[in-house]
Amino acid sequence: MVDTDVAWNDRVHFIAISARVMRRVLVDYAKAKQRERRGGPQQRLTLDEALLSADESAASILDLDMALNKLSVQDSRKAEIVQLVSFGGLTAEEVVEVVCISTATVNRDLRLARAWLRSELASAAQM
Repeated sequence: MVDTDVAWNDRVHFIAISARVMRRVLVDYAKAKQRERRGGPQQRLTLDEALLSADESAASILDLDMALNKLSVQDSRKAEIVQLVSFGGLTAEEVVEVVCISTATVNRDLRLARAWLRSELASAAQM
């Protein structure tokens, strides 16, 4: 049974939770698709394509999820920002409200996180 009595602190809390839930839904969907295909052909996408669209291939979503998990170990704020933008659909200005940092820092962290993720996804693709 699901507990429907969630104590939302404010709009920011709701948005942050929604982004996490959306990520989990997409990852679960991608895992289900992978099971259906049983290792079928995989389509390679750039990071921007994977970040901008929720209906990308299951392999790309799973690769992005694994890379985000690695990033969260190294820098949890950058991982949270990517999650809020990619899975929550927030703008930089909205992320400022959630993370409580400046717009310049959000933009800088997002650029660095995307570069790190591109590198991580590229090295994973070569394996």
